Amino acid sequence: MPKQEEKIDELAIKFVKYTNRNVFLTGGAGTGKTTFLRNLKTLINRKYIVLAPTSIAAMNAEGNTIHSFFQLPVDLLHLIASKQFKPKSRSFTEEKRFVIRELEILVIDEVSMVRADVFDAIDITLRIVREQPDEPFGGVKLLLIGDLFQLPPVLQTDEKNQFELKYSTPYFFGAGITTDLDLLKIELTKVYRQTDEHFVKVLNAIRNGSCTEDEIKELNRYSPDVKSVPTETILLTTHNYKSRAINLDRLSRLTEPEICFEAAIAGDFPESLYPIESRLILKNGAPVIFIKNDVSAAKRFYNGEMGVVSFIDSKLIKVTKVSGEIVSIERMIWTNAKYRLNETANLLEQVVIGEFHQFPLQLAWAITIHKSQGLTFEKAIVDVEECFLPGQLYVALSRVRSLSGLSLSSNVNLSNMMFDLRVTTYLNSFRESESIEGLLNLEIIDYIHSKLIGMFSFQQIKNNNESVKNFDSDFLLDTNTREIVAKICNYADLFSIELTRVLAAVRTDDYGIACQRIQSAVTYFENELNIVLLLLKNLRIKNTRLNIPVTALENSILEKIAVLGKAGKIVIELTNTGKVDTVLCIIDDSINSVGRAINLNPSMTKKDKKSNGGQTSEILKMLMNDIKPLQISFNLQVAEPVIDQVIVKGILTGELSAEKYIDAESAKLIRKVIIDNQDKSVNFIRALLPASIPLKVIKFAMAELEHQKTINN
Repeated sequence: MPKQEEKIDELAIKFVKYTNRNVFLTGGAGTGKTTFLRNLKTLINRKYIVLAPTSIAAMNAEGNTIHSFFQLPVDLLHLIASKQFKPKSRSFTEEKRFVIRELEILVIDEVSMVRADVFDAIDITLRIVREQPDEPFGGVKLLLIGDLFQLPPVLQTDEKNQFELKYSTPYFFGAGITTDLDLLKIELTKVYRQTDEHFVKVLNAIRNGSCTEDEIKELNRYSPDVKSVPTETILLTTHNYKSRAINLDRLSRLTEPEICFEAAIAGDFPESLYPIESRLILKNGAPVIFIKNDVSAAKRFYNGEMGVVSFIDSKLIKVTKVSGEIVSIERMIWTNAKYRLNETANLLEQVVIGEFHQFPLQLAWAITIHKSQGLTFEKAIVDVEECFLPGQLYVALSRVRSLSGLSLSSNVNLSNMMFDLRVTTYLNSFRESESIEGLLNLEIIDYIHSKLIGMFSFQQIKNNNESVKNFDSDFLLDTNTREIVAKICNYADLFSIELTRVLAAVRTDDYGIACQRIQSAVTYFENELNIVLLLLKNLRIKNTRLNIPVTALENSILEKIAVLGKAGKIVIELTNTGKVDTVLCIIDDSINSVGRAINLNPSMTKKDKKSNGGQTSEILKMLMNDIKPLQISFNLQVAEPVIDQVIVKGILTGELSAEKYIDAESAKLIRKVIIDNQDKSVNFIRALLPASIPLKVIKFAMAELEHQKTINN
């Protein structure tokens, strides 16, 4: 196997992690696209989210659906076609807007099923919410994953005429924005699911529409009398109604009593996202398929593994696998999550807002080809007679590990092998790079340059300078200090423009001029920012009302000084050694260091913290005298979270009333959610409530309920 083929996935990771290039990762069935996606979490530290076009695909990818994340309307096609799709930023919650604005990489899985109008809608939404109207997708990098030779986008019958007036194809590449993306196509070619090279060759021929008559005859050798196929062999069929009818019919023939298992739903988990039917009806002797991996250390079963129910009662299910091993099955949990920025780690993370509890089993006399996508079977019967979509036959056949495990319900013919020439035309439009490694090296240098320029962005300092100025209309930060900060920020803007020009002029590894300019700039800005820190420290000591906003400004300056130090190290490394890997490590370190939580009261010593008991009593006393938390924060120079903790304790002891801190409408809603989800964590409760309700208010309500329990007991 060629050396490049062995390491193509490693190169793909580097393109995602260390370049600004939009990437289209493709490859046939079983080539490791899903594994690549799952590995992203541990391999990159950039802010990314994973979306998919369907609920099944989103669950498999451990992400969200495109429609739910971007809140796309039902009449999207009409709005796009009439140029009336103009989502308002304020229609998203503050938390969602924050996530979108912080987003660096948008990952779309199963992109073959993404429609052109949906792709356009994503672009328009990101431009508006990120306030970057001239940048494709608002400046967000794209990682598109999928195989265009597999299942295509779905158009409803009543949409086709309007769709064809707007787009030349339903695929994502039919969207006008695609031409501006400069996508890099990376194709995974090593097949892991099948080891029989002859079978792989036949599958590839079906995939790309080049199947010969001899290959069709070869396949049709595997269409025996289906009645002779073992009953535990699963049937892959084209339509949902057919698989459902087969399963119910075969289940009714079993004389054993049936037992129904109802799914348990917690929090926000809409029916459209259910991974399986909420009512699971089973009998002893029924063939089943596991539809989730066993995440325990024992790894007793995997997604797609077959078995037969060998024991069943209202609380326990035992399944005998094909290997003969008997495993006891418990209910497992699927989660519905939303994305939120973890400011400490400076990464986007998923927060669970709902759960679906059910046994990870499904009746397995039959399953649709659509639902089989991503699964692997040792044996399967494929119903090819009613294939109605391009790629459907290929998806079905490629689920099986070998030709010996394949049975066809009827002969394959050319009419089953529907093929969309628009896909081939699009894929052939990509420029083939002579050396993907050489291209990667160029893209990495561009990425390093963009990071260097970004290190001289003083936008956060600008924002915090304005916050101090606007904090208190009666007492503004002295004009001299404010103007010094503004002047430094303006110089930084000018230097960023100059640095862009200097780096663009770099030839080969000659960073001499760039090194001189960057080191001089680092020295200048570090000196100026340290002077500002001294001025701010004196101001904060003299004027306690400014403690919080001034500290925020100080923190952003301290972070910037640390980042500037990294910029100096990067350019020295480029000049002296040219070791790109070392430079990338420095960049990773600078990314990890930004956004860490910084103590809002840095002047407090360990000794002060130990003696905080007296301060807690003083805060409680002031609260009981109806002094507002913000005023207490100013007077005592303590951060508001410290005061919030005292409020929680006061409510628990009954010394404070929660009504002072929670409006009646919010209190009613929070109490209901808490009561309906007892024994759940505060983060779980928070995820079920509107984003407009602060975490501290939820804690106040939980404390009140706990206090009432104590009284009642």
